[in-house]
Amino acid sequence: MGRKWAAELAVLVAVVLFAVAMAHPRFALRNSHPKRGALVQKVNMNGPYFAILMTFAKELNALVNADVFTANSDVPYIEIAGRIFNIGTIKGVNVIYVMSGEQMVNAALTMQILIDTFDLYGIIHYGIAGSSNNSLTFGSVSVVKYAAFTASWHWQSIWNCFLSMHTGIQLYGTSDNVAMKFGSYNYPEAGGNLLGTIEFDTTEFYSPTINTTVGKTKVFWFEVDSELYDIAATYLTDVKLDSEVNSTYTLPVEPKVAFGLYGGTADTFLHNAAFRDFLYNNFNVSTTDEETASVIMVSNSNEVPCIVFRSVSDMSGSEKIPGAYELLAAKNAVIAVVKYLEVIGDVYGLARKSSNQTC
Repeated sequence: MGRKWAAELAVLVAVVLFAVAMAHPRFALRNSHPKRGALVQKVNMNGPYFAILMTFAKELNALVNADVFTANSDVPYIEIAGRIFNIGTIKGVNVIYVMSGEQMVNAALTMQILIDTFDLYGIIHYGIAGSSNNSLTFGSVSVVKYAAFTASWHWQSIWNCFLSMHTGIQLYGTSDNVAMKFGSYNYPEAGGNLLGTIEFDTTEFYSPTINTTVGKTKVFWFEVDSELYDIAATYLTDVKLDSEVNSTYTLPVEPKVAFGLYGGTADTFLHNAAFRDFLYNNFNVSTTDEETASVIMVSNSNEVPCIVFRSVSDMSGSEKIPGAYELLAAKNAVIAVVKYLEVIGDVYGLARKSSNQTC
C-alpha cells in the first residue's frame, strides 16, 4: 500500500510540474518548442522596446541596484541561448535588458538574438572601459561616437619589415596602414625585434544598403546612430555622476559625460601603458573595451539604431591598480543610461502612464 501511494504521488508531482512548465511563460524554451513563437509574439505585442545590453555581472548589478526596472507582470523574462532577456520598463519606457557575456562573439551573438527575436526601437549598450585619454578620468562616461576593431592586424615578421624598408615592396597590407613596430618599444632602447610589426586593418562589413554586388565593404570606424547620439549630446551634458568610490574616498576630479569620442575594441584586456598611448596618439582612441565595435557593427548591419555609453574604470595600464573603480564606473554608466531613457521617453513620447504593463 505504501509503495503504491508513493508511486501515485510521484506521478502526481510529475504531472503538476509539467503543467506548470507548460503554462508558465517564465521557463526557458528551446527554439523548436511549440510555445516559443507564441510567447515571443505575446511580448512583441507590447513593443517596440529599447534593448539594453551589458556584458558582465558588475555592469548588470549596477542596473539591478539602481532599482529603476519594473518587470512585466505577465512575461517578466525569456531565456534564449542561456541568456536571460528581462522584459519591463524603465522610466515608463519599454525595455528588454540582457547580459551578453564578455568579448566580441558573445556581444555579437546576443545582439543578433535581440534583433531577430524582438520588436525594437533601438539598442543601448553600456559598460565599463579603460581610458587611453588622460582627460577622461575615473568614473567619467563616454558617449562613444565611433569604434574600431583595434586587434584586426596584418602581423609581419621582422624580415618583411626589412624588405619593405629597403626595397619598397609591401608583401602584406598597404603602405597607408598605421603600423606599430615592436622594436620601437625595446627597453632600454629601440632596435630590431623578432615580433616584427603589426599593421592595423579594416573589417569586412555587410549591409543590405551597400551598393556592391556582394553587399559588403571594408570599414575601420563604425559609427553609432546619429539621431540617438544627438539626443544624448543635447540633453545629457549636465548629468550628475557619482564621485564616491567608497565611504572613505571620493574622487578628486568630478566625473563628467563626454561626447564624440573614439573607442577601440579587442578581445584583450588592455593593461599596457605603451600600447594605450599608441592607440590614442595614432587613432585618437579614448576608451578601450572588448565589445563596443562588435555591438555597433551588428546594429549597423541590421540597420537597427544603437548608442553606446562607456564609463572609465581604469586607465588601460597607466594606473597602478587595474579595475579599482569598476563598481563606480558601472554605476555611473547606469546613471547616464537611465537619464537617457527618461529623455527618450519625453522626446519620442514613449513613456507609459503605467510602468507595470502586461503583454
